[in-house]
Amino acid sequence: MQYRARESVRGLSRLSHRRQEAVWAYVMLAPTIIGLVLFILGPFLASLALAFVSTNFITGYKWVGLGNFAELFGNETFWTSMWNTAEYVIGHVVPTVALGLGLALALNQRIRGLSFFRTLFFLPVVTPTVSSALVWAWAYQTEFGVFNFILRSIGLTPVPWLTSSAWAMPSVITWSVWAAVGYPIILFLAALQGVPRELIEAAKLDGAGSWQTFRHITFPAVSPATFLIVILLIIGAAQVFTQVYVMTHGGPGYSTYTMVFILYVFGWNNFRFGYASAVAVVLFAILAVLTFVQFRLQRRWVHYEYD
Repeated sequence: MQYRARESVRGLSRLSHRRQEAVWAYVMLAPTIIGLVLFILGPFLASLALAFVSTNFITGYKWVGLGNFAELFGNETFWTSMWNTAEYVIGHVVPTVALGLGLALALNQRIRGLSFFRTLFFLPVVTPTVSSALVWAWAYQTEFGVFNFILRSIGLTPVPWLTSSAWAMPSVITWSVWAAVGYPIILFLAALQGVPRELIEAAKLDGAGSWQTFRHITFPAVSPATFLIVILLIIGAAQVFTQVYVMTHGGPGYSTYTMVFILYVFGWNNFRFGYASAVAVVLFAILAVLTFVQFRLQRRWVHYEYD
C-alpha cells in the first residue's frame, strides 16, 4: 500500500510539473497568439464577411451575396490590375532570386571586404520603402533625373521612366529588385554554409566543371532555401502597393494599377469597402492556390537531404 501511495504521489508530481510547463508555454505564446488573432485572423474574417455586403461604414450594411464578385469580374480595370500584378510578380521574383543566388555565390568566396559587401547589398532591405522609392522617383524624373542625365551625357535619348505606359512598370520593378535582392542574398549565404565541402572536392577530383558542380551539388543543397525565398517573394510581390503609390500613383493611365492598389482605390477613394474586400478575398484565393501548387511541385526539385 505504501509503495502504491508513493507511486501515486510521484505520478501526481509529474503530472503537476507537466501542467506547469504547459501553462508557462501558453503564457509565453500568449502575445504571439493574441497578435495573430487581432491582426491577422480577425481582419481576415472581417474582410471575408464584408465581401458579401455593400457598405461605406456610415450608412449601414446591405447584403449583396456574390454581387460584389460578379461586378468585380466584370470590371475591366480589375482585370488590368490583375495582369499588372502578374507582370510585377514575374518581373520581381525571377531576377531577384537569380541575382540573389549569383551574388551569394560570389560573396561566399574568400574575398577582401566581404562584410562590407554583405552590408552594402542588405542596406536597401532595411531602408524605409517610402524613402527609397521617393529617391528613385526623383532619379527617374524625365527632365532632371540622374538616369536621364547619364543617358544624355553619353548621347542617348532620355527615357520617360515613370510617365510612359511602356516604361512605368519596368521602372518600378527595377527599383523593387534593387530594394529586395539583399534578403535572398542573406538566406542563400546561410544555405551555402551548409553545402558539404567534401562533395564539392570529390566532384572536382572527378573532373566536374563549375556548372556541373553547381547543378548537381550546390543547387540541390540550397533548393530548400530557394523554395522558401520564392514563396515569400511571390506573396510579398503580389501585395505590392507602397512603391506604386509613391512612384506612379497607379499611372500613367492604369499601367501600374495592381490588385492592392485597386483595393485601396475602391475602399478609400470610392468608399466601397465591401467591394474592396472582394478584391482582398480574390487575392487571398490566388495566393493560396499558388502556394499549394508550389508545395505540390517542390517534390520534383527540392532536396532536403543527401543520400
